Amino acid sequence: MTPDTPRSRRGGLAFAVIILATATVVAGYLVLHHVRSVGDPFYSRVCNPSHTWLGLPLACDDVAQSAFGSLAGVPISVLGVAFYLVLLGLAALAYARRDALGQRALSLLWGGTLFAVAYAAVLLVAQVLVIHAFCPFCLALYGLHVALLAAVLWSAGLSPKACTRTLARTLLGGLRDPLFLVAAGGFAVAATLGALANATLAKPSGPPIEQLRERLAQIPTLRVPTSTSDAAEGPSDAPYVVVEFSDFLCPFCRVAARDLKTLRERTPELRVVFKHFPLDAECNPYVLTTVHPGACLAATATVCAGRGGKFWPMHDWLFDGGSRGAPDTLRARLLVEASHLGLNEGEFARCLDDGDVAAALLDDIELAVELGVRTTPALLLNGRPFYRPPLELGSGAVAAIATFVLAGELKRQ
Repeated sequence: MTPDTPRSRRGGLAFAVIILATATVVAGYLVLHHVRSVGDPFYSRVCNPSHTWLGLPLACDDVAQSAFGSLAGVPISVLGVAFYLVLLGLAALAYARRDALGQRALSLLWGGTLFAVAYAAVLLVAQVLVIHAFCPFCLALYGLHVALLAAVLWSAGLSPKACTRTLARTLLGGLRDPLFLVAAGGFAVAATLGALANATLAKPSGPPIEQLRERLAQIPTLRVPTSTSDAAEGPSDAPYVVVEFSDFLCPFCRVAARDLKTLRERTPELRVVFKHFPLDAECNPYVLTTVHPGACLAATATVCAGRGGKFWPMHDWLFDGGSRGAPDTLRARLLVEASHLGLNEGEFARCLDDGDVAAALLDDIELAVELGVRTTPALLLNGRPFYRPPLELGSGAVAAIATFVLAGELKRQ
């Protein structure tokens, strides 16, 4: 690979170094957000799902919590930092050396850039078609990938075809090329260290009970009407009653549901009452835009399953992965699951279009709005809300509630 001119090549590589340094900082910020959001229950979301772009909500946490947000249990942002650091080293080496070693570094940089652009395209399609939400920081990184592609082409002074031929020759050398081994080993080491750091630092931790008491004292206790028609688990005279407003397509609701199930198993004197607040304009007139398409249908399905005594099995199926997939196939998947649960498929299908069910959902939604619920999950313990400032905990509310319950505080009078 022959450079156009030394000055032109160095200019392109200098630009590449700046781009990769910027990408490393952005990915590093996402790592820090991930660590704080997991370990600090008082930490707020990084972007607001009430804001939209091209009709989809800007919900970084929804993207991060999706199946595309991690590989082998390691957040993509952690792997991204390791990847950008390796490319940054290659760009710096190509900038500093004008010999054969610099040329090989440039060809490996080209290969890494092609991979970055292709992977970004896959993730962008996933955000649009599968997750139905955008992460603005991810979009910024995708733009940096494209800019990096232009910078590498500029520095090479050759066509993409010629760059790819040189890359192929370098990769064919494979294990015989010390630079390739160093780059691959560097990524492996950086990714492993990042994964270990993430496993160590990103551990859920409940807030000190003194802080919880202080913040909870600033929020008035609410009257939350419940009825025998509500889906509930636990004794009716339980000293602790958690009312949970939830959305079956919300990834944080899935976390809250899992943690509540664990808490119920540890605490027999806990009652959980489930109420619906789907962030879907199909049945919720109080959301400006649909955040989770199909959430209304999923909520309707649980009410219909409840008529046959199968609310909680349908609830668990949806949160365990049944709600994932294209919204336009959800109805068919629900009918199949209803059959698996032993429900009459015809009656279940008719129930999905029953106006009484829609009215019941609207009752929950209007109660939620009356109680100040704006997003999900929203939990109350004996009328004390864990979703209002200064105690907006989201799915972290379960850990806070567990702190009080296990300490024997805030019992129902």
